[in-house]
Amino acid sequence: KKSEKKLHLSEFREFEQEKKFIINYIINNNLALSLNDNDIQVLLSTTKGNTLLLVQSLFSLNDKTKTIHEISEDLNNYESSSFEKVASFMYKNTFDYAIQELDKKNLNPTKIILIATLYKEKIDLYALSVLSEIPINDVRDIANYLTSKLIFNKNHEFYLVNEFAARFIFISLMPNNREKQNLENNISKYKSRL
Repeated sequence: KKSEKKLHLSEFREFEQEKKFIINYIINNNLALSLNDNDIQVLLSTTKGNTLLLVQSLFSLNDKTKTIHEISEDLNNYESSSFEKVASFMYKNTFDYAIQELDKKNLNPTKIILIATLYKEKIDLYALSVLSEIPINDVRDIANYLTSKLIFNKNHEFYLVNEFAARFIFISLMPNNREKQNLENNISKYKSRL
């Protein structure tokens, strides 16, 4: 029988299954979190079962950049579960923090992020290193950290900027037109040499 009522996919799930997913994710990613059933219920309710939002929330809790109450307030301030909501939440709770953490280690994540964004296709560590003029071991550390924060996606040995992060890179990190043009020219020359 056809249902007239629209339901979120999360409404079909059972709490125990969702709880198991969260606990397994915490264990598999070595997160220092201890959540009770009420905490898990609040997270599930405010993220509406959206895995990206849920994972970002867990990382924010682990990094102590947000409390469950703050995450709940942030997400409840949005009216829909649109792309805008996911992107805004990800940027606010992850992006700035990730860059600050890498900056503290004297790494230069901004240049790597810009190159990966302007490359406009998947890119390997060697290309990132050559184009950024940053040692490959530092590039590896930066790329792996950005992947752990869902800013980069990794596929085999290649990296690609996460689509949710990309819009904020253009808003907050893009240099002036001259610098951007220089980066794009270097990328174009590199690709033609390949």
